[in-house]
Amino acid sequence: MAVGFGALSILDRYVGARVSAVANVGIVFAALPVQHVTFTNWFLGLTRPGSAWTDVTFLTSVMAAFALVGFAASGFIAARLGYGVTMIFPNLGYALSAFLSAALVRQADTQRLVRD
Repeated sequence: MAVGFGALSILDRYVGARVSAVANVGIVFAALPVQHVTFTNWFLGLTRPGSAWTDVTFLTSVMAAFALVGFAASGFIAARLGYGVTMIFPNLGYALSAFLSAALVRQADTQRLVRD
């Protein structure tokens, strides 16, 4: 998703503001179901034995809090700097999430190998 949002921020300069706004909002909301499934699976992989419900609820709440801040600020950023700049923020967030998840999955796999 980071690559898609990066491409969208580059294409922003070649289309009109209305097209950019509709495309950005559409792509963000189309990405949300993918993000939800991806993060839920990731969160399930991070849970402690016997506490999956609590751990997933907590992690989802933290994710929602960050999303709320991002969505609240996005309109102000878009009005001031344009949608291309606004899309840089989710792009960075998705890239950071990808690196973090890769590191945590690698760590979890290493721990499973040691445990087994």
